[in-house]
Amino acid sequence: MVGSLPTIIKQAKEAEYLAMKQKMPKVMARTDVAEYLGVSRQYVDRLVKEGKLPSQETSAGTIFMESDVIAYKKERLQKAKTDTRIKLKKRQMK
Repeated sequence: MVGSLPTIIKQAKEAEYLAMKQKMPKVMARTDVAEYLGVSRQYVDRLVKEGKLPSQETSAGTIFMESDVIAYKKERLQKAKTDTRIKLKKRQMK
C-alpha cells in the first residue's frame, strides 16, 4: 500500500534535498586543509600566497575547494616520487 500524501511529500522533499546537497561543492577551512595535507596552517598560507593552492577569502575566513586540495595533494605525492628532497610521512600518503 502506498503511504499517505504527507508522507510521500516529505519523502520527495528529503530526496530533493539530498540530490541538491550532493551537487554542492565541498569547501574546507584552513585548519582542515592543514590537517589533510599534514602541514601547518602557516604553510597553507604560504601555499596560497605563492599561488600553489587556490582559495577564497570570506567574512568567516579563508576557504578552499575540496577538489583543489585533493588535486594539490595528488600533485605533491607524484612530485615526491621523483624529488628526493620531499620527505612524506606514511600518514600523508593516504
